Amino acid sequence: MPKLSLCLITRNEEDDLHRCLDSVRQVADEIVVVDTGSTDNTVNIARSFDAKVVEMPWQDDFSIPRNRALEEASGDWILVLDADEALNNESRHRVREAVTSDVDALNIIIRNHLSDDSLFESRSNRFVRLFRHRPEFRFEGRVHEQILPSIRRVGGQVQERDDIVIDHFGYADNATSKDERWQRNLRLLDIEVESNPEDGFVRYHMGVTLQSIGKVQEAVETFRAALDFGRTNGSLPTDLQAKAHTRLAQLHLAQGDLEAAIRHCEQSTECGSTDSLTYFLTGVIHMHTGNFATAAEVLEHGLGIADQHDDNSLEAGVRRNELRLALAHCQRFAGRTDTAMSTYNASVQENPGSLDAWIGLGQCELERKNIPNARLAFGRALKLDPESEAALAGWQECRVKRE
Repeated sequence: MPKLSLCLITRNEEDDLHRCLDSVRQVADEIVVVDTGSTDNTVNIARSFDAKVVEMPWQDDFSIPRNRALEEASGDWILVLDADEALNNESRHRVREAVTSDVDALNIIIRNHLSDDSLFESRSNRFVRLFRHRPEFRFEGRVHEQILPSIRRVGGQVQERDDIVIDHFGYADNATSKDERWQRNLRLLDIEVESNPEDGFVRYHMGVTLQSIGKVQEAVETFRAALDFGRTNGSLPTDLQAKAHTRLAQLHLAQGDLEAAIRHCEQSTECGSTDSLTYFLTGVIHMHTGNFATAAEVLEHGLGIADQHDDNSLEAGVRRNELRLALAHCQRFAGRTDTAMSTYNASVQENPGSLDAWIGLGQCELERKNIPNARLAFGRALKLDPESEAALAGWQECRVKRE
């Protein structure tokens, strides 16, 4: 059996590191940690897992410690994790099976868990994190570093695997730590753009960072530049072109520019996107214009995409309940009350704490003149939020109609 080395870099990761290392306890034959200046208990935690710890100063470049870890590793294969990540339980035996394959690298799923108040449960991306230990395979890029370009440069064979998943919890951190991370990344991306001004991949990640810190117009201009460079020099992969268009649709929708938003949704689809977020945004735009029948059709398609994939999928981005709620609203406004009721019921079964779903269900029951069931639905809504104006109005209407 080939030997597998886990490689990671750390700095003040005591809150997350145990979870990370515990997730590979039965998988990795060796753990290599390159620490870039921790002042907490990070190094001691790593050593408690018998890790080989190398300490080096931080040099404003993530690729430097990444590659130092590769140099220190002795395994035949490398698995790369961050401290705020963990190998998914169901993926552990698949990793051991994968390192016996004939390919050089595996492009696997990174599932980003988001905060509870996000529109998304999780957002997933695909990255090469499992690869043969070869000296020509090295990370590139000051931030959002990649190893895939060096693998492709020497003709390495890369296989996509949807059944190997790394869970990333960093985006669910508190607001302060996230803001610090965005500001750090923006500073490093500025340096990277100076060095590689026509790199669409770097521009894309700068756009993501600008969007995350609320610099809307700068984000729009940066995503446009990323797409331009992607088309002219191939530096932005097609899947990221689709994501860039979807992000532009979000930004334009927030600005009230529905025409630009729908255009970018269409371009995202043309790039091959099957992300349910694209369909959610398209549906919301049609709702804004009062075209509820078209909105419902689009949202049904998006819900179908979300439902036919499990949570490991790249397409399972939007909360299913958000899609289902929007669909139910469209169905009701389009006069399809019975269908809307069925969709609202599915929504409250999936998420009994959904205030909007209970209110929508109550409104459907009112339209069907079923006052007892309407009162029940509005009552459930008021238990969730006693000050909800829509629920109070519905409850009062039930009282009036009962009298």
